[in-house]
Amino acid sequence: MSHPVVFHIDSFMRQQGDRFGYNQKMREATYKLAEVFGISFNPEALRWGYRFSPWKEEGGTFYKAFSLETGSLFLAFFEKIDGEWYLRIKGAETDEERALRLIEKTLGHREDLVPLLSLSKSDPMLARALRELPGYRLKSTPSPHEALFSAIISQNVSRDGFFKMLDEFKELLGVRVEADGYVDFVFPSLEELRDFDPFDFKDRRLIHRASIIRDIAREVDGDFFVELSRDPLSGINALVKFRGVGEYTARATLLYGYRAYEIPVVDRYIQKMLAYLYADPGLREPNGLIAFALDRWGEYAGYAVDLLIAWSQKNER
Repeated sequence: MSHPVVFHIDSFMRQQGDRFGYNQKMREATYKLAEVFGISFNPEALRWGYRFSPWKEEGGTFYKAFSLETGSLFLAFFEKIDGEWYLRIKGAETDEERALRLIEKTLGHREDLVPLLSLSKSDPMLARALRELPGYRLKSTPSPHEALFSAIISQNVSRDGFFKMLDEFKELLGVRVEADGYVDFVFPSLEELRDFDPFDFKDRRLIHRASIIRDIAREVDGDFFVELSRDPLSGINALVKFRGVGEYTARATLLYGYRAYEIPVVDRYIQKMLAYLYADPGLREPNGLIAFALDRWGEYAGYAVDLLIAWSQKNER
């Protein structure tokens, strides 16, 4: 049976304190959110939209575990203090500049919202969504393989069911990171996903999904995901060749793994949602949504659909 690796940041602090002096090996930095991500970003919007790499929330604090390419692990926190949001990073031997770049990669840039604001001038639904979700950002995964494998886990299941399975998947195969009483898990690497037993999972729905993930992990390497980034549209054809990967999963991988904003995700829920919002029965047709989204929002079709998904979730449509 597989067992998760546990990394306790506070214990590491104490160990290093004994050797080098307390906090010498520890990195903890706090920033005013407006100074690093701009006033347009509101962490409360992390609750909505497609979340293949979700932030946890406890008592109004949002937090997430990350791993840098150097192997350094850290927890990031969004905390509201005296009415103002702060970002705090806590990790052993963590390069704060790299950590900030990685967090920003998953949240995007404020400049990404400018085209949506322009498109909203002729789209009342998009305009309402932007007003009611100020500072919304499309949330991508730290790595492309996390987007692909999370999308596989999400197939044909409710949001709550997906989060339950994703948690179990990460808890069994990922790295547990703890600090200040908070716990989260880093998604397992490609290497870790090549050698595990799918029958170790308690949720039986995960067995088939996990076997597909393991087979793909054994078939590809990091170069495969680099190639996908060069031409996202052709990446759909490359991804659907794998067993268990259809167009929904391929599109989700490219939008949420690469921020390929021109690629809208298509599933029954999204078709039903857009048909309701835009009173267009044709959107329920298999190819109707893609043609509608590209015609209406162009190279930001994927981002616009994600925003409307988040808005509908918030309003429980």
